[in-house]
Amino acid sequence: MVDNRTPPASDDVLNPKTATEKLAKNSKNEQDELSEEDQQLVSELEMIVERLKESSIEIHRSALENLVSVIRTTTSSMTSVPKPLKYLKPHYGTLVDIFEQWSDAQNKRALASILSLLGMVYDKENNRECLKYRLLAGYENETISEWGHEYVRHLAMEIGLEYSANVEDDEQSVEYLVPVALEAVAFFFKHNAEVDAIDLLEELNLHEAVVNYVTKDTFER
Repeated sequence: MVDNRTPPASDDVLNPKTATEKLAKNSKNEQDELSEEDQQLVSELEMIVERLKESSIEIHRSALENLVSVIRTTTSSMTSVPKPLKYLKPHYGTLVDIFEQWSDAQNKRALASILSLLGMVYDKENNRECLKYRLLAGYENETISEWGHEYVRHLAMEIGLEYSANVEDDEQSVEYLVPVALEAVAFFFKHNAEVDAIDLLEELNLHEAVVNYVTKDTFER
């Protein structure tokens, strides 16, 4: 059922396999092919990363807000690899290191949310970093939806994979997945994606929870 939530394969679809392949294929000569506008974006992202390396918490906060703004201007649909995500590839390891070094809780949550999004594309080792950093960023008050539908679909896929990988050892060891999974389920029902919601509930053996989300408007669907 996890595979059913994976977007159809194509060169432009944003899922971990096709996105990584496309980024790898295009990276070699990409710098020479950048338009002036793209080069300005690359420079802006580089400047933001440099600001995140500074020692000031306030500078970090401002830089994070700027980075979120830049990403959101091009990730409304999330059906293809947005340019900011593409150009952040060389900085992914640096951003992970910065996250580990910071102590300010608010800034760490904000950066974790960005790393969760980047983890969709740059998690080459299948460490489920989209899920890892979403758990660190938090998922209360609908923050799970901040990167859009395709992001939540990918997150749900990683939740299912994490559950399957660990449930045989100890069912209690996967209980931490239930709250974030239910947030995803609520999002799916709210956005007319009941099939995705039910698939996730079935994967986590939470079938009975569906009654908490079905309404007279969604029952027939």
